[in-house]
Amino acid sequence: MRITLVISSLQRGGAERVMSTMANYWIAQGHDVTLLTIDPLELDTFELHPGIKRLTLGLSGKSETAWQGFKNNIPRILSLRKVISELRPDVVISFMDRQNVMMVIATLGLHIPLIISERVDPRYEKINFYWNWARRLVYRFADALVIQAESIRPWTRGIISADRVHVIPNPVHLQPIERNPEPDKIIVGMGRLVYQKGFDLLLNAFARCTQKYPDWRLVILGEGPERDHLKRLILELNLKEKVELPGVTMNPVAVLQKASLFVLSSRWEGFPNALLEAMACGLPVISFDCPSGPSEIIRHEVDGLLVPLEKAEALTEAMLLLMENEDKRNQLGVKAVEVHERFALDKIMGQWEALCQQVIHKA
Repeated sequence: MRITLVISSLQRGGAERVMSTMANYWIAQGHDVTLLTIDPLELDTFELHPGIKRLTLGLSGKSETAWQGFKNNIPRILSLRKVISELRPDVVISFMDRQNVMMVIATLGLHIPLIISERVDPRYEKINFYWNWARRLVYRFADALVIQAESIRPWTRGIISADRVHVIPNPVHLQPIERNPEPDKIIVGMGRLVYQKGFDLLLNAFARCTQKYPDWRLVILGEGPERDHLKRLILELNLKEKVELPGVTMNPVAVLQKASLFVLSSRWEGFPNALLEAMACGLPVISFDCPSGPSEIIRHEVDGLLVPLEKAEALTEAMLLLMENEDKRNQLGVKAVEVHERFALDKIMGQWEALCQQVIHKA
């Protein structure tokens, strides 16, 4: 197959990681793969196989107003259409809401199959009125829409026909890793430092835990606009000596392997890669029961714990339960590594390939 993958950038992020993984997998399988972004190559943070054709429009930039955004997106859409017309791939796959809207418009009338994918829970990840209106208007013209969790399916009603909606979760991209038999008393959180990730809730829960277990530490990996707010909260909670915000790390596995526990404190998610990575490392995990995502990864009381959404008290209780019970942590951690089989790369990519073949044959 000739496959073109489209995303706004390859800067560090969950969707970007998955698309890079897909590109590398398919080129290894002998397919012809092109990866196209709006942002320039210099911003790439994920390694790609040298056989992948890497293209960029170089038309990135922020728009201060809706009208400016409209004007900026016209040349992007025209450039996308020109590139896709020249490449003539068998199928195009686009990730993320705004990029999806532009790709649907750019490929109208080209008779090239287009698969679009929402990478978070669109019921909670807000986009402005104009983009949301455009999404509801044009998604129906895509050949398929991929969502990451079955619980998101009701949102698609009235946007695209039900037979074009497909649920494909994220794959585990890590190789099997031997569990650390003697981890440190460290709890890890991981993700962009944004309101969605709920690190404020995690800090409040951890502060309560330290009253009983003062020798434990919390490490939150990631970067983002909430850093200053979180630093102030750390000081308010008297956690300066117990919490680290080291920023983005190129090797999160090294941190996860030293830890005893992973906590996902998000208010909403798509299908969280961070949770998969932690479980792949054999860590016991605790997560808020988000409207989508974690409950389709964690088997409650088997390989992790789910707690009521945004309930810091319940999160505190779950954390204390595992902090004081090493046997329970080991029991959950042993089962957690089964994500390697449940969400194996070959298995998930088989679903993507089947969908590609389906839309190609229908074209």
